[in-house]
Amino acid sequence: MDLADVHRVVDAWAEEFSTLSSRPGIQSVQIFENRGAMMGCSNPHPHGQIWANETIPDQLARECASFSEHLQKHKSGLLEDYLAIESEKQERIVGGQW
Repeated sequence: MDLADVHRVVDAWAEEFSTLSSRPGIQSVQIFENRGAMMGCSNPHPHGQIWANETIPDQLARECASFSEHLQKHKSGLLEDYLAIESEKQERIVGGQW
């Protein structure tokens, strides 16, 4: 995909996320790519999916608890701390201009 197409996809995801998360009772919105049978999907081609749930999935609840625990303990955000470490080490850094 060229950069303009990527922008359109991300903009569509953001719009759907905003619309779904503003609905009463929705506690979680997940946007992801499903890569076909190798990932347990019945649809054989890669495709995006968006799930909106009235409950918070267990894995997401655990991640949120970890974020809160880290913030309380270190007075800084976990993802921001990872970004600082990885930026310093130049690991897992994706280049490009949005």
